[in-house]
Amino acid sequence: MSVKIRLIKWFDDVFGRLLVVMGRALPYKELEVPVRRILVIRPGGIGDALLLLPLIKSIKLKNPTLHLTLLAEKRNSAVFSMCHFIDCVFCYDKYGELCHALEASYDAVIDSEQWYRLSAVIAKCTGAAIRVGFASNERSYLFTDTIPYRFDVHEAINFNNLLTPIKDYLNDPQLTFDNLIDIPADATKSAELLLGETGHSSFVVLFPGGSVSEKQWGAENFSYLVERLDAEGLPIVVIGGANELLTSSVVLSKAQGINLAGKTSFHETAAVIAKAAVVVSGDSGVLHLATTLGKPTVSMFGPSDATKWAPRGKQHVVLNKALYCSPCSWFGQIPPCPYGVRCMTEISVDEVEQAVLTLLEKNKPRQQMP
Repeated sequence: MSVKIRLIKWFDDVFGRLLVVMGRALPYKELEVPVRRILVIRPGGIGDALLLLPLIKSIKLKNPTLHLTLLAEKRNSAVFSMCHFIDCVFCYDKYGELCHALEASYDAVIDSEQWYRLSAVIAKCTGAAIRVGFASNERSYLFTDTIPYRFDVHEAINFNNLLTPIKDYLNDPQLTFDNLIDIPADATKSAELLLGETGHSSFVVLFPGGSVSEKQWGAENFSYLVERLDAEGLPIVVIGGANELLTSSVVLSKAQGINLAGKTSFHETAAVIAKAAVVVSGDSGVLHLATTLGKPTVSMFGPSDATKWAPRGKQHVVLNKALYCSPCSWFGQIPPCPYGVRCMTEISVDEVEQAVLTLLEKNKPRQQMP
């Protein structure tokens, strides 16, 4: 987790409660017209942003003239830039853009943040007549309508429940999970150049990194997996950020593959994943990106709650040891592990390899009978 993100969370914890109290005194207006302008607030990482897309598109699909603004964060704004159904994207951690967002007028605000308070304060500052958010702590005082935050359902369902209070003001919004992001043509072309001949084969994408070390399966495990898959004749592509160059080199230390760590933008990463046969990752934004693009995945879960975050469906294999201490993540915070993160280290290379081969066989194009 970056220093900047830690600082924001510290500020929220120290000053957030005070701002909530102050925010309750701000005036608000009554809704006089049908909902025509909506602000959706989504801080946080890429995974949460992707899981929010079905809700956002469902609003716009049946209400095409409605103006929809997204207040994001720099680290997840690239997701929303690929969505043609979003009219405007601002970043709350860019002061000028935050000011522009607050200068606009909204009939309704949907705050999709699960725990931290600052986004609720921003929602209140808009003066919107309808403000919807999760009732997870004192932040609920700043909303006109609250939704219970549930731990027993997938996070996409929690997000979709936020739509309930404003359904009566919209034209029958119905959830859709199709065509949620559009990959730019130039990103696809760049991906094709980077992949070369590998792009025309059934290759496997591996993402060994992630923003939280406890969620990672480990570079050494991935290196043994590459060795196994290479022996099966499967091309390997490793992706990651510029800060994961060392990790990616370890992953490819036992066999050859294409190392794209630090070489692709978010859009280009999406284009690479869109061409993959299977994607292997821990709980990460890359995993949710692959799911959004409809790609088969093998994922390893330990500290995270698979019930809330794991992909659903027959084309996804979720490996989870379900130890007595797992999951331990609480609103994104993982405590120090006294057991050496056994929930991840006990997932074997054999299990992951077999899952990959099973998915490849299941999704192999069927030959037509002569």
